[in-house]
Amino acid sequence: MWLSAYQTLRRLIRGVGAKHVGNVVAVDDSPMWASFIMTPRWLLSGRRDRLWGIFPPPGVSDARIESLSEIGKKIVNKRNLFGEEKNITQVIQPICKSETMVETKLIIPEWLGIRLFRFWARAIDRARHFGPVTKGLCYTFFVTSLISSILFLLPVCLLIRVLLTPILEPKLEKIAARIGATVS
Repeated sequence: MWLSAYQTLRRLIRGVGAKHVGNVVAVDDSPMWASFIMTPRWLLSGRRDRLWGIFPPPGVSDARIESLSEIGKKIVNKRNLFGEEKNITQVIQPICKSETMVETKLIIPEWLGIRLFRFWARAIDRARHFGPVTKGLCYTFFVTSLISSILFLLPVCLLIRVLLTPILEPKLEKIAARIGATVS
């Protein structure tokens, strides 16, 4: 779920008068079903090892993290090659686009997920004024809605996406192009 973070960061960068020139994304390489089990395990226990020899370690792989330095070197080499003649955006964006993938099947669930998260964040924040019991109830409802969303809303979103591919695909590809990413 990096798209929402990207959009927020881009808005904040523009808000202080800076210019966003590109982005590179490093995401969990595991299949979605494995991430569903391994990421909560990692967050709750701190254990990042394989589970039962079936599930891969969660998070961004060490190899992917190492590859990010190679991307940085490519950008520096291109910048040195062109010097000041070329706009930095023209140098960086092609490299970033080739390194940033968007899974269009996850755009709609992420859009719904961020709205659900923001709703519960506001509710929990407001609940603190009414005492710890109310805040605890809000946390309970949040966790329940999160699990329900993952178990029920995510599959429904993916089914709708499959059924409406001819209609949705061009729009989702436009979103990916707008953020400078390659569609997967």
